[in-house]
Amino acid sequence: MSLRGIWLFMFADKDAQSVLFSRRFPTVERRAVLHQKGTSLTEIPSDIDLCYAVSNELGPRHRLGVAPDEFDKDVDSCCKPEHKPVIEVKVKAGSLWPVVIIEKFGLVFTCIPLVESDLSDGNPPLVKLPGVTLGYSFLHSMVEFVGGWTSKEQLQAKANELHKFVCVAAPFGTPIDTNFTTIQALINNKDINIPQKGKQPAWKPVQHKGKQQLTLNVREEIRAAQHVKKEVQNECQHFGIISCKADMEGIPEITASITSSWLDFLVVHPCVLEGDTHVQPPMFQSSQMFKGSELVARKLRFRPLTESFPLCHYSAKTPHGLPIQGIYQMQGDVNSVQVSVQLKLSNKVKNLFEYCELHLPFFHRGPVVQVDSAGPSTGAILLSADKRRLVWDIGQKFPSKTLEVSLNATIHFGERKQQTGDQSQQDAGFVEDLFCTGINSYAQVFFKIQDFTLSGCAIDPKSIVVYPAGKFKLNLTYEFSTLDYKIWNTNGDAIFAYPIPEN
Repeated sequence: MSLRGIWLFMFADKDAQSVLFSRRFPTVERRAVLHQKGTSLTEIPSDIDLCYAVSNELGPRHRLGVAPDEFDKDVDSCCKPEHKPVIEVKVKAGSLWPVVIIEKFGLVFTCIPLVESDLSDGNPPLVKLPGVTLGYSFLHSMVEFVGGWTSKEQLQAKANELHKFVCVAAPFGTPIDTNFTTIQALINNKDINIPQKGKQPAWKPVQHKGKQQLTLNVREEIRAAQHVKKEVQNECQHFGIISCKADMEGIPEITASITSSWLDFLVVHPCVLEGDTHVQPPMFQSSQMFKGSELVARKLRFRPLTESFPLCHYSAKTPHGLPIQGIYQMQGDVNSVQVSVQLKLSNKVKNLFEYCELHLPFFHRGPVVQVDSAGPSTGAILLSADKRRLVWDIGQKFPSKTLEVSLNATIHFGERKQQTGDQSQQDAGFVEDLFCTGINSYAQVFFKIQDFTLSGCAIDPKSIVVYPAGKFKLNLTYEFSTLDYKIWNTNGDAIFAYPIPEN
């Protein structure tokens, strides 16, 4: 799995330098001649000719000196199937295939993977060419290395550094690592000799020096939709991710246990050597929802990466219901509406928020010109900068006795301006919802709680074992937040997915 060549093009104007970087590998080209017999191998043209051929293949908007509305039947017609990011480029000697491209930051990153088979009988399926996947991953690392640029001088300096990048990441045309973090570490520390007891793996080229610490963060999110109608069932989904950052010497093996009664799916990172990833049936029944359940521990053994990485993803089903129950009522016309909101916090939720807000967007109406309200029972109401939504800042706590808050208000709207297109709506920072016309509307809840997860997912600090043994600082953090939390207007319709009937 090697690359015949790597290029960086910029298509700006006729006077601009279009070839910013070029690197060919004669040894890989010799292997291509051996693999492909007869005339099936197309010779790579000069950098300028290849740049023009790629721009010609990408269409008129990339072609130098060509009007963007000019039609080209070879490029713009529907007869040619697209397999982006892989394209076939026509050159004087024939057709170059596969050519992998990524367009980013106004640049075109290009490479030609080696095909280790004869192409005289036609192009094989892309799934059978691992070099294409490797080349695509390598180009992504190049994109991250070059990054955004603000001046041509800055861009040219980055292009000059690409020679060092390619020498480290793909010596002799064979990528040894496509992870940008490890490649950057190799570039910055390649002259430093670190004594090693054993062979240092490519994914951890630099040893950590300093205080050892292990950081594990559990971030859980909830997606929910609720409506008071009996025929509509409330929906609630819990997702979580456990991130790990290990600043530790050597190549340690870490064992940790994840405890919870409600986890059902667990997807782990490839660095996990051994883990309990089986599907866990919910440990509760409808008749015994709040009688407690047995904690289940899932053990993971892994070798951490150098940078922060997602150790595992999980989903959960809890018997606690929604963390915040709400009723949203809105009625009125295009000129004014009366809204009433009642929220109740579940006693299973920690009553200490980093933030807690309720947003009331008003679709297909003019800007808000007046809000008549005696004020909410807790917190304060604000008007967004675009004057299209009312924001209720509830604060950090619900009333400890009742755990309930409410808001009643009358909102008046001005004249609605006609939008000429979707772009004008985007520029205003507010996108109309096609479903929310008339009294079809919803309220959206946003909150975040530190040191808490509704599913009870936790990492047992006593279960953490590091081999080889050594002193380290353990940092455990938890957070629970909303991903998409909607309360639909009881007087209107709502978007819900009904279960498929069994019969």
